[in-house]
Amino acid sequence: MADRRSRRQQARRSRQKARREQKRQQRRRGGELDIGAGARWPLREAWIGADWHDGVSRCPAFAFRQHEDGRTVWLTLVVDLSDGTLLEVSTGSGTEPQARGALGALTDDGETPLLSTEASSLAALLRDSLDRTVAPPSGVRDVQRLLADADPDASPLAVRFGFDTPTDPGATRPRREGWLGGLLRRITGG
Repeated sequence: MADRRSRRQQARRSRQKARREQKRQQRRRGGELDIGAGARWPLREAWIGADWHDGVSRCPAFAFRQHEDGRTVWLTLVVDLSDGTLLEVSTGSGTEPQARGALGALTDDGETPLLSTEASSLAALLRDSLDRTVAPPSGVRDVQRLLADADPDASPLAVRFGFDTPTDPGATRPRREGWLGGLLRRITGG
């Protein structure tokens, strides 16, 4: 009994130590993240993955807002275009070089070029992917606050998810094979 209690206390102490270290690192990076204040700052840049239109890959997106004194807040999101689910979201704060570092980390694989876009495109991507996501990742509310003034209906991009909107009228869903495919065809009538 005493051994179990000491393990719980040790685990609690290690969690507290990790939280203290996280706060210490956040102070070193440029202070506490204030999404409310950052949401009022002007939007500097917005980027979306160059493959936003293919409907089958992962699509990263990034935007940052900057105060006139140089402080920045940024957001990143990654959407799986094959089914439209929101995979990752994050926010950060610091300086412009730190924001550019976060942008570089988002495209670290070297295979995902980004295109400059408007914040409304990111807002539309976020809105449409949230409609399809069962359990959104934590941090979605902060990202929504940073994109609150962007109108998703004004987006110049029409992002496709999977086979929902085929590019040519003759495109169809691939035929499901095997016993599971047969069962699904009988259930769905497809």
